[in-house]
Amino acid sequence: MHRKYSSYRCRESTLSTIEYALENEILIGPYIYCNRHESVILLKDVNNPLDLLEKKKKDPSTTYAIALCGNYSFLSFVLGKIQHKLKYAEITRPSFPGRITPEELTFDSLGELEPDSFPESWNEFDWKVYHRMRDPSISYLEVGKELGVSFMTVKRHFQKIIKDCKPMIAFFPRGYRGYSKALLTFKTKYEVGVKEALEKLDRSSYLWKFDDTIVLNLFVEDYNATCERFKEMEKIGMIDDFGASIPIRYYTHLCHF
Repeated sequence: MHRKYSSYRCRESTLSTIEYALENEILIGPYIYCNRHESVILLKDVNNPLDLLEKKKKDPSTTYAIALCGNYSFLSFVLGKIQHKLKYAEITRPSFPGRITPEELTFDSLGELEPDSFPESWNEFDWKVYHRMRDPSISYLEVGKELGVSFMTVKRHFQKIIKDCKPMIAFFPRGYRGYSKALLTFKTKYEVGVKEALEKLDRSSYLWKFDDTIVLNLFVEDYNATCERFKEMEKIGMIDDFGASIPIRYYTHLCHF
């Protein structure tokens, strides 16, 4: 990174800038992600979503959960149940400076998002390497010691599995906590356009799809104006079944999102 992209002459200056960005949650990640046959559970009318979140944290099959207030009161991703399968997951890569704001979003390109494929060719050891190297900054040597193999064995398997994984890294110019969060759900014929539009923002967004429903965790300055824009898109038929919720508290197992 220092040789290719940094404007600093001194390597330590580049390193300290990256460390600052990580410490202040301007950058989150990188992580690697693959389809693991997770299911999406989206609930309404949960009386105590914070209590449910504490319960879900004790369930090893829960990989991600958010207590919500609004149209929905709880969202979770769960391993091993395939009722509403998670088809697509993405942390969008933003433009900087941004070309639009969340209140200016519009979806131009028709088409469905291509589902994330399950890595059918992985063996048991590939999955062990995957789970221990979700954070790819961990050294091969460290993982090799844990698994009782050489670092070259870990490296060989990692280079195999990375071809079936997505790199996930989030960028927030104001820091993760510098924005209001809006969890939006809707259906649309413009799924490809959703991803393209989010990439015009100056910050990342979390984008998921299950069945024919888009779930979007959007980082905004003005919650009301953003929701108004989505209601306008619903009115003209660009999206359907729009719902808006406010994330209250979340839980993630390891480094899911």
